Amino acid sequence: MRAFDFDSALLPPEARLSAFRQGASHFAVDPVGDPRAFHTRWRLLKLGDVNVIRSITSPIHYQRDHALIEADGQDRVAIHYRIAGAASGTLDNRVLNSGPGSAAVWDLAHTLDFKAFDISELIIVTLPRYMLDEIFAVTSYSCVVPKSSELALAAVQVRYLLEHSEDITEEGGPALGRAVRDLFAVALMPELQRLASNPNTDAESVLQRINRAIDTQLRVDLQVDELAHQLSLTADSVRDIADRAGGLDMMVERRRLLAAFQRLSDPVDVTPLALVAWQCGMNDLQRFRRRFRALFSVTPNQLRAGVPGHLPNWAGAYQVDMSYGAFLRRDG
Repeated sequence: MRAFDFDSALLPPEARLSAFRQGASHFAVDPVGDPRAFHTRWRLLKLGDVNVIRSITSPIHYQRDHALIEADGQDRVAIHYRIAGAASGTLDNRVLNSGPGSAAVWDLAHTLDFKAFDISELIIVTLPRYMLDEIFAVTSYSCVVPKSSELALAAVQVRYLLEHSEDITEEGGPALGRAVRDLFAVALMPELQRLASNPNTDAESVLQRINRAIDTQLRVDLQVDELAHQLSLTADSVRDIADRAGGLDMMVERRRLLAAFQRLSDPVDVTPLALVAWQCGMNDLQRFRRRFRALFSVTPNQLRAGVPGHLPNWAGAYQVDMSYGAFLRRDG
């Protein structure tokens, strides 16, 4: 399996930060120090819908607010295990202090503002939110997990995969991605159980609240006014978010199809296809098949048989190989 290598040294110093900012287009990215001194090196391996990364990056300031969250709509979680360096700021309106051996878990539906004043070396795992929802029942995954042997073990396994990517087959990638998910889930469990007993519901974005409401009533044909009333929001705020997805009907259909994708990706779930579609709110089986293939580039039967699908950005996919293309240039 091919790993992607990114290196800012492939660009002239004056272009490095702007190229990185362009790739991370939904962040406000400011350097701490001289922009010309900015550098980053990444190795990324895509294991199905799970991505593992080793990153070394110079001091930097990241910001992501609710306006950017609503604009991009990515339903993804990132786990940053810190090998070296430290970061401080706010994550999900809570104080963030992350040092070597700890992990910052960032639910991209929530705000982030942090500064790293030293060179940072990180192991990063990004995955669709639904893959953690299969294990946990929490409102937000954003937290800082203290140093533990479980975290260290998960990071060691990821480093091994990155160093031996050529031995991984395309067919085996998704299973290894879920194994990585499970390793980190064990490490995150104590902190997420604590969060579940003390949720920070004020930090939820409007987008996440809408998604969560749709997911709990997939068979209901929701209307804007009804959904706004359920969430104690204005109809205009719900309509504004829904319009970015092509309207509320399209947004509901996307969530229905994503729920079916999740069901059909689970080898334990042997529910007949027509019943899966119906339970996820898709009464027209022909339309379900057609829309499923259009969104995920695979038919429902192919996905169930183990053919990898391709999640779109809004569903939690990480399209780093496209957005950071400038860092992949090679001489000649």
